[in-house]
Amino acid sequence: MTLQQELPFPAENSADPIDAADEWLVYLYSGQVSEAGKVAFRAWLAQSPEHVQAYKDAEQLWRDIGLCSLPLAEQVELSSGLNAEPEVEHPQLQPRAAMRNRFAALAASLVLIASTAVWWFEQDTQFATTRYVSHIAQTRTITLEDNSKVVLSADSSLTVSFNQHARSLNLLKGRAYFDVSPDPSRPFVVRAGNATATAVGTAFDLNSDDEGVTVSVTHGIVDVKSYANAQSEPQLALRKINAGQMVRADKQGVISNATAFDIDDVLAWRSGRLVYQGEKLSVITAEINRYRTKKIRLLDKTLRDKRITLSVAADKTEQLIAAIQVAEAVHIVDTPTEILISKAKPY
Repeated sequence: MTLQQELPFPAENSADPIDAADEWLVYLYSGQVSEAGKVAFRAWLAQSPEHVQAYKDAEQLWRDIGLCSLPLAEQVELSSGLNAEPEVEHPQLQPRAAMRNRFAALAASLVLIASTAVWWFEQDTQFATTRYVSHIAQTRTITLEDNSKVVLSADSSLTVSFNQHARSLNLLKGRAYFDVSPDPSRPFVVRAGNATATAVGTAFDLNSDDEGVTVSVTHGIVDVKSYANAQSEPQLALRKINAGQMVRADKQGVISNATAFDIDDVLAWRSGRLVYQGEKLSVITAEINRYRTKKIRLLDKTLRDKRITLSVAADKTEQLIAAIQVAEAVHIVDTPTEILISKAKPY
């Protein structure tokens, strides 16, 4: 096949949405998208919300590692959900990204499709970025090339980029526990949203949700930094966190003062139990939804901000609903796709 020939678009029978999303991404960035390919892509998106999310995650990975630069909404219109008409014209890439795009298209079967890893060459140095994902209610244990261990919580996504100077990771969503192998010459930096946690040889838990990131250190010392945006500029705050301490970095870049925490409670999720001590319902619901196909949605801010104490088995998350009913008078609507909870109106 030459670069002038049309690339075949992915087959409809790809079983794994993540693999299919990677194949579609390679095809759409090949610069050889046919009208039939556009129609097939729209049809694939419309089949399931999981397809939309898988494609978003795949393209986010490409943006994180510099293979494309335009915001997702400018490339494929997904912001209004499955009712939107996606635009799949070949996007305008940065010059370096355009060359990498050609390489990715040719090597897709060896790289993105087969192993969901992207390789590129820059300044005569080879770098590798690998994406790890877990599905709903699934926990994964991963050994990285430096022998660091990662335990990935349910419905989470992590990218890992190592070279001879640095170990860079990005928790795109969800939660993970990191047991870091010592290497003073290569700091171990994990990004989550607009915050980073930097360690050399230590262990810590990182829990990311829509409101911010919680960092809990179980061994060693971790530097937690927050930034005004996800591009690491400018830096807003820095906290040095010792073992047995935790902090919360919110979306505005504010890092809380360090507080002590119960290690057994915070790490209970690794053995299938979710434990919360005086935590906001919004944070609890965000994590519990990663173990559920039918999500729980809190409709009132006062309800989302309410703090409760809860211990629940990861496979019995319906108990959260019972706990909310005990803590607050609520109105519950069970729809085919989600459970809506709002404060009960006084009579």
